[in-house]
Parts: sequence; C-alpha cells; structure tokens
Amino acid sequence: MTSKSDDPGLHRGSLGIGKDGSFQIHFERHFPFSPSVVWQWLVDPDKLSKWLPGSTISPLVGGQVLYDFGDEGQATGDVISLQAPTTGAGHLEHSWNWDGVPTPSIVKWEIQPTADGSRLSLNHREVPREPAREFGMGWHMILDSLQLAVSGSAVDEAWNLDEETIAYYVNDD
Repeated sequence: MTSKSDDPGLHRGSLGIGKDGSFQIHFERHFPFSPSVVWQWLVDPDKLSKWLPGSTISPLVGGQVLYDFGDEGQATGDVISLQAPTTGAGHLEHSWNWDGVPTPSIVKWEIQPTADGSRLSLNHREVPREPAREFGMGWHMILDSLQLAVSGSAVDEAWNLDEETIAYYVNDD
C-alpha cells in the first residue's frame, strides 16, 4: 500500500491506495492468544457485546452485520465469506454500508497463527476517500477495544484517542 505506514508501537493503521487501485485502510494487531480465541471474540454475540456494544455479526455466508455507534451512525452489511480458524488461519469478510456514504465497501478480518499467538489483519477496501480518515480512527478504537477485551481489561479507555493519534489520521503528511 502506498500510504502512511503503520506504527506497531502505537497500533496505527495505514490509509492509502492498495494493489487493486482502491483506497484502503489496513491494520495489523498481535494477540497473545490462539486464532480460535480471537475468532470467538469476533463472532460470539456475548463476547462481541463486551467490546463493541450494539453490534452483531452473524457468522454465516449471507449473515447480517451491524455496527451501531449510536449518534455517530451505523454500518450494515452481509457476510460475503468466512472460514473459522479451526486448523490455523481464518477470515471473515463482509460488506460495509455506512449511513450517508452512497458507495458500499468491503471489510476483511484475517487471523493468522504466530509463534506466540495470532496476528489479526483488518483491511477495509474500496473506501471512498472522504470518510476514510474517520473510518481509520474508528477502526483504531475498535481494535483497541478488542485487544483490551480479549486480555480481560475494561474497554472504556479504547474509545478516547489521544491528540497525537487523532492528528495522525487527520493530517495529510
């Protein structure tokens, strides 16, 4: 991707043009847990409600996806493909339709085993350029919340970005 690079120390994502020519948002996060544990936090309704309240992901092809952020808006979609990480890697791909954005986009969560846990990659592609920076900040907070929840910590702090992180997504440099 041609973009701002990811800073693993701060868990920042990258925004830019992907190999397919579309504007994309990309994140990678490490978890000291197996892919199957991380997967359960994505698809189990009880676990999902602990780190992303008001959201649902029906883990079957054609299943409904809802991200409800209250006054901030909501995204809906349908599961396009999925593979539980029963023997290693797994993925969940779904459409993303945000209130007020006329063009749908695609979100893909991929979980890969690592020597000491797993790596979760999130790629949001075919994103209209204008809302991409706000979506990037949103994904940053969502992934922070997931990491805290999987680790057994309270997720409240995930929803408050510091000024440096906000500037990273807002500035053009």
